[in-house]
Amino acid sequence: MSRKIQRPTLKDVAREAGVSIKTVSRALNDEPRISPETRRRVLEIVAALGFRPNVLARHMRAGGRDRAVALVIPDLGNPFFGLVAAGVESVLRHHGLTLLVGSSDEEPERERLLVTTFLDRQVAALLIVPCAAAAHGYLRAERQRGLPVVFVDRPPVRLTADCVVSANFDGTRDAVAQLVAGGHRRIAFVGDKPVTLYTRQERFRGYRAALDEAGIRPDPALVVHAHLDVDSAAITRELLARPDPPTAIFAANNLVCMGVVTALSRAHRRDIAVIGFDDFILADAFEPAITVVAQAASGLGSTAADLAMTRMQGDRTRARTVTLPTSLIRLRRAARAGAGLTSASISAASWPAGWNPGSGNASWCNRIPSSWSSRIRACANAAHAMTPDLGRDAGEALGDAVALARCLASESTVDAGLRSYDRSAVAAIPLGRESGAVPGPCFPGGCPMHERRIGDVRVSAIGLGAMQVSLEGRPDEAHGIATVHAALDAGITLIDTADAYHIHPDEVGHNESLVAKALATYSGDTDAVLVATKGGHLRPGDGSWRLNGSPEYLKLACEASLKRLGVPAIGLYQFHRPDPAVPYAESIGALRDLLDEGKIRMAGISNASPAQIRQAREILGGRLASVQNEFSPDVRASERELALCAELGIAFLPWSPFGGAHRAGRLGTAHPAFDRVARRHGVSPQRVCLAWMLAKAPVVIPIPGASRPETIRDSAAAADLTLTAEDLAEL
Repeated sequence: MSRKIQRPTLKDVAREAGVSIKTVSRALNDEPRISPETRRRVLEIVAALGFRPNVLARHMRAGGRDRAVALVIPDLGNPFFGLVAAGVESVLRHHGLTLLVGSSDEEPERERLLVTTFLDRQVAALLIVPCAAAAHGYLRAERQRGLPVVFVDRPPVRLTADCVVSANFDGTRDAVAQLVAGGHRRIAFVGDKPVTLYTRQERFRGYRAALDEAGIRPDPALVVHAHLDVDSAAITRELLARPDPPTAIFAANNLVCMGVVTALSRAHRRDIAVIGFDDFILADAFEPAITVVAQAASGLGSTAADLAMTRMQGDRTRARTVTLPTSLIRLRRAARAGAGLTSASISAASWPAGWNPGSGNASWCNRIPSSWSSRIRACANAAHAMTPDLGRDAGEALGDAVALARCLASESTVDAGLRSYDRSAVAAIPLGRESGAVPGPCFPGGCPMHERRIGDVRVSAIGLGAMQVSLEGRPDEAHGIATVHAALDAGITLIDTADAYHIHPDEVGHNESLVAKALATYSGDTDAVLVATKGGHLRPGDGSWRLNGSPEYLKLACEASLKRLGVPAIGLYQFHRPDPAVPYAESIGALRDLLDEGKIRMAGISNASPAQIRQAREILGGRLASVQNEFSPDVRASERELALCAELGIAFLPWSPFGGAHRAGRLGTAHPAFDRVARRHGVSPQRVCLAWMLAKAPVVIPIPGASRPETIRDSAAAADLTLTAEDLAEL
């Protein structure tokens, strides 16, 4: 049997280095009271011995908490809770925090044991998806001591605390109402267990409400319960064997839905309509095809983490509950029962008086009144649900409805229509478009499709992220300037920079200076060019990124940027990244002061959460012009920030849209769908990626990086690429 190797201790390092334990500690903590030679010798011995400091003990000795946040979930094997954890982690990594996860297995005793274990670790915050039978009064004292405690997906029992849940009632009511609109009267509810589970109760309330609104008397025999897919498959077989089986089934969660559809598929029953609560992987691969009520699982986690971060930064306001909306997706040939829309009835629909989309001009989508949005979207949903085999004319009509919805200024208005549609909404389906292409995104007010807005300034739909011409691996200055000139030649009028885009500590603002020089030496007109810069990040020269969000520093940084750019006022100045050491309100207050003083014309934020977006907008008095977050095919965690920006009319600037400089060239390999679409259009996967982002919302303005002229020319051409509905569905 091999002998156990002991982990080296601080005492071992001190003995080998011939110094005191305190000296070793100073070297590890980079304290100034130690000579460079001693520090070097200590660190070499640390590396040789493989010594690792006890971070938890260090925090506890300092009287602080661990740099970790705990998450308790009911089931590690359920993909839904994996997405919740991913959402939490996406926020924590921006704050330098680690996520610890434990599973309660839906057992109250196990849940409390896990919570106690995490509390003993002095975690920085506690997030809990509670068990059905658990009570949480024992956490009251922890909350009073200032520990952020946030409940996710289900509210706490016997405790007032922050909570993030989905719109379980509304989502279920709308889904069952859609089945009713399809002619179904015998609709089964296959719910989760136990019946006391909060999500099960809310979804059952939505089911009953939809039936009550339709005047349908519920049949208790159609209300059944299961927990796993195996259980729900067996129950589905029992439902089908009844003398009066259901014509439609509502499955109350992802695992239950998988079992329901598996049973239907094996029984070759394509006549039963199915809607499930929760999207899941390969949901669209099942036969018969299904519709799902999609809830933002990762959004639940990220919103909960945002709440925890706000509390950690000193927010002591009353506990609040955040409810995230749901949406109906994957509407593919759902079955109908009896009467429903027919291809003929859809093709007979006409435009409202005075409207004609058949001109072939993509800008016609700008003229659609927002009051029609809910009817257009609702009509597409209703027709999909009620008509199993649409003809060519009806299929084109539905394509137009989707195209219209994508072009409308307010997606929230469109989604709201799902809750109130009726069959008369078919009159809103437009006909007459010959192409299956989705019109390019348009801005309200008639901006051409290659332009967008930041505040009241029109800019190109694609910007230039100038960072790559100043960081590691940068080209020489002449090539860097040539890249900026190529962007201007291609029609780009938004250039993104920052004072922290440099390599060496003695060249702060290298990128700003290069951009200023490129604009000064450009032979064309640069009056319409908006330069956006940022402050709040520092690079000490060792490859790391540090933070300083203090108002004093931000104001000094802005003054320095003004001088480097050579302008009387910065067009767009953005707070680069939240600094955990400084209250967010104080950092944003500095931007407000700079606006009021006229030193910046517009203010923006970067790497922000939804809570921070709302907070910044309030502090700035509604003058928040932009949000710059990471977003790419690899990193889609900012979907919720994008949606919020679309709702509020704030420009959303995705940085690293290709996944970073080192991954950009492999985008098509890493994401084959982008490569397939690119080959169909005869363009690069990178161009497809940017066009996909533009189709997300009219507030999106990607800022791809480039260090070569040919790269930014290809990116700029994405504004002219129109993706079809088929392309977007594949991506």
